[in-house]
Amino acid sequence: MSCYDQPFWWQYRSALLPHLLAIVTINTSKAFKYDPRREIVRGLLQCGKVLDELEEINTLANLTENLLCHLNLSKGVVDSDWLLIYGLVGTCMRRQNNKDAGMVLMENVVAIKQQSLAEDDHNLVESQVDLAWGYLSIGKSLVAVELLEKVYKIMVQKRAEEHNDRMYCQQRLAFAYRINGQLSEAITMLQAAVKIAQQKWSEDHLIRIGPEHGLALAYHQAGRNLEAIAIMQEVVRVMEATLAQDDPRTGRS
Repeated sequence: MSCYDQPFWWQYRSALLPHLLAIVTINTSKAFKYDPRREIVRGLLQCGKVLDELEEINTLANLTENLLCHLNLSKGVVDSDWLLIYGLVGTCMRRQNNKDAGMVLMENVVAIKQQSLAEDDHNLVESQVDLAWGYLSIGKSLVAVELLEKVYKIMVQKRAEEHNDRMYCQQRLAFAYRINGQLSEAITMLQAAVKIAQQKWSEDHLIRIGPEHGLALAYHQAGRNLEAIAIMQEVVRVMEATLAQDDPRTGRS
């Protein structure tokens, strides 16, 4: 249930969401009756990532508040022993329009991780990308681009082109380029991402939707509407064939 597999959740959203909500709304004391405590937190935080993806922000806020309270942690001061919690807390604060405090928290998490983790460590990369996403949300697109360029350069040096971390950074950077008005860079990067995705996954695999949808939007923004329409028609076909009927991304709910 705590598996953060975006296509999986897209496909089975309506069936699994009630079970997810039942898990994360359980009394925190009951959840921590079992050991090891850190693994319980890790599982709940993975559920939190799914809640964020599914726009269940109030439930996410309740989850993070309960975790902080149970572990006797302060929202304002990052405890380095529980960094895995604070990144999601910062994201939640930002999503609830407490953007300044949320961004400070996320910046602190990244700064602490940079002191102890290798530059290509998945946990550091994930936090840096989340921080960049936060910068985009508050209008600091150039800062986001600069951070993502730095992280992606490391991924190019350390990871194969089809590695999940590298592809994740690649697509996030392309999105940031598009938001920052760097359409040529965005299109070039997304074309490469689509090519890799087409080689790695079958044509009806949901994970291909991300780069294909991004490329269509970039084409549209650049005035290349015929190319954008052709890609979007294929994206819509796959989404309608694969996603749950009530998923908002299909436009059928």
